[in-house]
Parts: sequence; structure tokens; C-alpha cells
Amino acid sequence: MCRLFVLSLIRTFSNAKSFGFLNLLCAVAMLGCVLEPQGGPVVVVVGDRHITARTFKAEMAFAREDLPLTEDLEKGIRKKLLNQIVDRYLVLEYAKRHHITISKTEFRQRLDDLKAGYSSDAFQAALVRAHLTPSIWKNRVREDLLIQKVVQEVLKDLNPPSFEDMKVHFEEHTGQFTKQKKDYGELIREIEQRVIEQKKASLFRDWLNKLRAEIPVRINREALDKMELS
Repeated sequence: MCRLFVLSLIRTFSNAKSFGFLNLLCAVAMLGCVLEPQGGPVVVVVGDRHITARTFKAEMAFAREDLPLTEDLEKGIRKKLLNQIVDRYLVLEYAKRHHITISKTEFRQRLDDLKAGYSSDAFQAALVRAHLTPSIWKNRVREDLLIQKVVQEVLKDLNPPSFEDMKVHFEEHTGQFTKQKKDYGELIREIEQRVIEQKKASLFRDWLNKLRAEIPVRINREALDKMELS
């Protein structure tokens, strides 16, 4: 599945503040001492979810998997990747609060699809190369399925693009289309698909912004700055 988070998924992401805030205060008060030592200090709190240094480093590895970065470049995009990881956990927290779940059948089917074409030994070797245990991998698969389900729920009522939407898009990107040798039908389908993707991205981005206002997020900047991510 695509790594990070919101726009990649889209191309292919009640007011409970008082209760959440009390939980957050408790979490912050106990920051760094409520978790198992091997997990390290809590670096991010999203709603009721506490992300330790170890988990955050794993999430960072997933988020930058396709980005071979130098140390300087990594420092420059750390904030962007942090936001991407927070967005991921916001969606997972939303799924939890709204009782969105993955059935055993859905989960098993997804595991079988991902394992297709691998022998048992080859699959185990692939996990080892990726520094993943079977349990961590399965948990990641389950979370990704949950995120997909939430995205589908958020976008289910998206209206199809109007003729005016498509006309505006064509006029704003005329140069891109005039260079392509496509018949009229192909051109219309491509414009329609582009506009749909833009509308999806805009709708999901607005939804995420509202979610950020509803679900408290706390970042332990001191612990985060001390982390070695490589």
C-alpha cells in the first residue's frame, strides 16, 4: 500500500474536547514514565494514542521509504513527515471513536492478496529485509485497511465534476493537453479524472483540518529533537 499518507491514498486520507483534554493532561503529566522502557519516551499523543520514540522511528521509516534522503534534506522535511504521521494517527483515532472496524474476512483477504506470489520462505525473507516482524507487519496491514475504509467513508458523497469544473481545469492547463495526441473521448476522460482527484484531495484535506480541531494532538518537541531517526 502507498505510504503516507493522505494524498497518496486519495490518488490511488461530536465535540469531545473536554474529555480528550483531561486525558491529554494526564498523558502529558506522565510523559516518559508510563510506557515500557523499551518503547522510549512518548513523542506524540494523538487523542488516546501514545506514540513512543520507537514507534515514531518506525513510522518515519515507512513515511520516507521511497525518499533517499541526505541528513540535510531529512532535517528539512522532518516537519512535513511529522504532520503526515500525525494525520495517519488522527484517522486511526477517528476510526476508533466511530467504531469503524475491519472484519476477519477483510483482513484475511488482504493478507492473502499481499502474500500472493510469495513462497513461505520468500515472504519471511522479505519481512527480514524490511526489518519487520510478522506481528508488526499484520498490524500495519490492519491499520492501512482501516485508513482506506475511513477515506472511502469520507469521500462517498463526493459529487461528480460539472462541465464547468472540467472547462476551468482545461483552460488552466491547456498547454498540457494540446501536447498530447488523444481523441476527444480520451481527453474528456482524462480531464474528468484529474478534476475528480482534485476534488477528493480538497474534500479530504478539509475533513482532516476539522479532525485536527476535534482531536487533541500533543508533540513532545524536546524528546523529538533528541531523536536519531536514521
